[in-house]
Amino acid sequence: MSKKILVHSASNEEAIAQWKATAERLEKEWKEIEAQCAQFEAHIRNELQQEIKEIHRLTLLYKEQKKAKKLKRLEQKKRGKNYKEPQGIQPLSEKNEKPLPTENPDLKKLYKETIRHVHPDTQAQDEESQEAAHALTLELMKLYKASDFQRMLQFHEYILSGKGLPAQIRTEVSTYTGVGYWQQKIKDLEEAIAAEKQRFSYGILTSYPDPMTFIPELREQLKARIQVLKKRTRT
Repeated sequence: MSKKILVHSASNEEAIAQWKATAERLEKEWKEIEAQCAQFEAHIRNELQQEIKEIHRLTLLYKEQKKAKKLKRLEQKKRGKNYKEPQGIQPLSEKNEKPLPTENPDLKKLYKETIRHVHPDTQAQDEESQEAAHALTLELMKLYKASDFQRMLQFHEYILSGKGLPAQIRTEVSTYTGVGYWQQKIKDLEEAIAAEKQRFSYGILTSYPDPMTFIPELREQLKARIQVLKKRTRT
């Protein structure tokens, strides 16, 4: 093996190690934010469970009362001389009716059969097997969304035959298990972290000097909501 190939291989492994380390750091951050938010929200629900239950009860009562009023008005209309039963939605004429898009049942069958054989949950627990299975799963999902029947058939034939993937497909999939795989994982984790930071609880945790002082504020808001619902339901 030439020195150039060895240097390229070492450089690629170093890059993968760096991307992997970044992904592990982001995953740790995501899990920490998720745990903090879940714990804080559970504490809020525990502290305000009476108010939450009362709002739930009054909301259901309000919906039931609205439904009863609607039925009462309908009965009054039925007693009128000019009342006519609604005919429902009329079908479109054949001239204007557009056929609904249909899903290729053969493609769906191939996808389901193939995905069962490559899904990460069916693989050994070593990291290399998990990464390869995840990469194949991503590729199959992409082909299914693109309705690429021929490529799906190739995957199905080789995977279920036990022959392994042909060189062309194996080369494409290997990009997911290398730097490309970790770059995609980092992107997914960054999006997950951004979503967690949109939670109201995260906003309270990061903006209040003492997040627990938010609970009395929220209790007052819930009490005001209860009063509004009591007026609407006349309770």
